[in-house]
Amino acid sequence: MIPGPGMPDAELDQHTEALTAVGADISAVKYLKQWKAFSEMAAPASRAVSSTAASSFSLKSMIKGVRDLVITDKNLPVTRIVESLMDMTSSKEVDDYRYLDPKVLRQADGAPKSRAPFREAVVFVAGGGNYIEYQNLQEFCKRSNGSKNVSYGTSQLVNANQFIEQLVRLGGSS
Repeated sequence: MIPGPGMPDAELDQHTEALTAVGADISAVKYLKQWKAFSEMAAPASRAVSSTAASSFSLKSMIKGVRDLVITDKNLPVTRIVESLMDMTSSKEVDDYRYLDPKVLRQADGAPKSRAPFREAVVFVAGGGNYIEYQNLQEFCKRSNGSKNVSYGTSQLVNANQFIEQLVRLGGSS
């Protein structure tokens, strides 16, 4: 029950009232509603669509999202960034990254002088990391036929229940 483009606010309010009536904690729903309102304020007005189109868009988006999670050939953003950095290819995603390789002499602009691709990388996510990112990085290493090795770390690795608990805490603090 995530408030999305396919669910009218009135319907969401009915669901939350029913949950409140049975004593459920709706802090997470409150937080998601606030997040949605903030996101809508930040989005340009040109993104508005009709309610019929929004309903079909919501279903299509959900199916595409599930398909994207199951299909492992598609690189997630963190994997695309790691691949670009390791292969020393230029892209808008990595133009502002710095290389921290003590073996490579640096020029004044901070770019390494050596253009040899990296074989090993350490990826550390400050905040919530997840198993999907880790798995996608491992698939990337397998596709490289063992020529690349990536270590993944995070300050917090959360499962689905822990994620919902975090939403409840965020919703309770607002």
